[in-house]
This record gives sequence, structure tokens and C-alpha cells, in this order.
Amino acid sequence: MIKSTVLALAFLLLNSSLSLAANPQHIQRLLQTKQCRMCNLAGANLSNIDLSKTDLRSAFLEGANLSGTNLSGADLVGAKLKGANLTNTNLTAANLQRAILNQADLNGADLTSANLDFSFLIKANLTGSKITGASFVKANLKEANITGLDLTGISLSGAILPDGSVSEESEEEE
Repeated sequence: MIKSTVLALAFLLLNSSLSLAANPQHIQRLLQTKQCRMCNLAGANLSNIDLSKTDLRSAFLEGANLSGTNLSGADLVGAKLKGANLTNTNLTAANLQRAILNQADLNGADLTSANLDFSFLIKANLTGSKITGASFVKANLKEANITGLDLTGISLSGAILPDGSVSEESEEEE
């Protein structure tokens, strides 16, 4: 009984870790076409490459390394980026609506004019990020590190702030 339980647990753990591995065919498709909707790119090393204007809607990028990557103008609606490394990534004018960025590292990322409406950034690190003109309408920033950010000119209407309070802003901050 105990032996079969241990084997079953080992099988489940092995399968769960395998499901977090990027699909090599998806990586190839992304690099060749810049189109990879709903792709499994979890844990992939996609650092320091040009993925500007790429279609990554609903892509699974959990734990991916995107540091230094150019994702300007990319469509990341509904993408799962939990724990992703986005340090020094260019996300200028990227669409990150409904994206899951929990525990993602966005240190030094450029989010100028990015759309993060309805996104989840729980425990994300935004230290040193550029967020001028970004929109965080109804985004969840609970426990996010926003140390040193200039919140001037961004929309936070209905957003959950790091302290758990809800922003009552109805217009962009002046």
C-alpha cells in the first residue's frame, strides 16, 4: 500500500514538472513566425531577442527567462507569466490585459504605455520599472514591490494596491 502510494506521488510529481517544460516546436514557431498563441513556453530561455509585435496571446510562459528581450508592441493578452524573469525587458506599448504576472521580476522593465488592465501582479517586483502612461485599471498589485516608481500619469482606477487597498481613481493621475 505504502509502496504504491509513493509510486503514485512520484508519478504525479514527475508529470507535473514535465508539463512545465517548454515545447521545442512552439519555441521554433515563435522564433520563425512571431505567432505563438496558446504556446507552451514555460521555462524557456528567450532572453535578449527581438520579439517585438509578437502574438503571444494566452501563451504559457511560467518561469520563462525573457530578460533583456524586446517585447514592444507584443500582444500578451491572457499570457501566464508567473515567476517569469522580465528584468530590463522592453514592454513598451505591449498589451498585457488579463496577464498573470504573479511573482514575476520586472526590475528595470520598460512598461511605457503598456496596457496591464485586469492583470495580476501579486508579489511582482516592479522596482526600477518605467511605467509612464501605463494603464493598471482593476489590476491586482497586492504585495507587489513598487519601490521608487513614479505613479504620475498612470491609470490605477479600481486597482488593488500593494497594501490591499483599492484605488478610487477614476481618471489618470495628474
